Amino acid sequence: MDDVHQDIRYGAASAQLLDVYPGPPGGPTIVWAHGGGWIGGSKVDIGGYFAELARAGFNVVGFDYTLAPEALYPTPVREMLEAIAFIAAKKDEFRLAPDKLILGGDSAGANIAAQAALALVDASYSEELGTSRITRNLHTAGARPVATALQCGVYDARMMREATGSFAAVVRDMVTAYCGTAQWADDERSAFARESVLGNVSGDFPPTFISAGNNDDLTPQSKALAAKLTEHGVEVSALFFSRSARPRTGHEYQFDLSSKAGARNLSQMTEFLLACAARG
Repeated sequence: MDDVHQDIRYGAASAQLLDVYPGPPGGPTIVWAHGGGWIGGSKVDIGGYFAELARAGFNVVGFDYTLAPEALYPTPVREMLEAIAFIAAKKDEFRLAPDKLILGGDSAGANIAAQAALALVDASYSEELGTSRITRNLHTAGARPVATALQCGVYDARMMREATGSFAAVVRDMVTAYCGTAQWADDERSAFARESVLGNVSGDFPPTFISAGNNDDLTPQSKALAAKLTEHGVEVSALFFSRSARPRTGHEYQFDLSSKAGARNLSQMTEFLLACAARG
């Protein structure tokens, strides 16, 4: 896209830059946290995906956040909320709609987005994260999440500790870097464990699109979160694949839009999110 607003500073840290991919003026606004295991990745890595979302009818904000080990948990969650506060303040300049807010993310970014959504709907959770001032200001500004989009994410410390497979082992090392301790699954010692998404969601969580592939060590966490949200009465649009489905769908499969699975993901997700935004 030629009209992308790039590298707009939204905070004091050097990494705090965002891009805006314009969609329909006043249309729903997706704020998306990129993946990379909390230690890598960038908004520019998935710029093509953001452009597709803009063409589908969304204003899209992709933002960078401070990576571990330079910044530890929950800094990226706070920075996502700061990005939302920035665009809420600049809504007229960029023709955005913070009252039709969608929080999205992939992999580690899905974890960040889900926790930011929790902070926006649960005052006690926001207080524990240390983000109460930001979320109160966002409520005053009328910023309200109408949905979340969670792709291939991490949502529970205990399940992450017990996950099997070589990729899960790599992700555990990433969580250690993110938390600054190897005790990140211990409720007594770790805020990351106490504040895990799966153990804190309620019926106030926004309607959610959630997906993960059938060849991804993290998929059980997505299925568990989908089930927990449904149990709480949250509207859920889930896309999972049977173990026998071929070709197999791996971690971050949704970005391969040339594949049937990736195209199906984009279609189902955008249809669901647009419907949520229309209801307000």
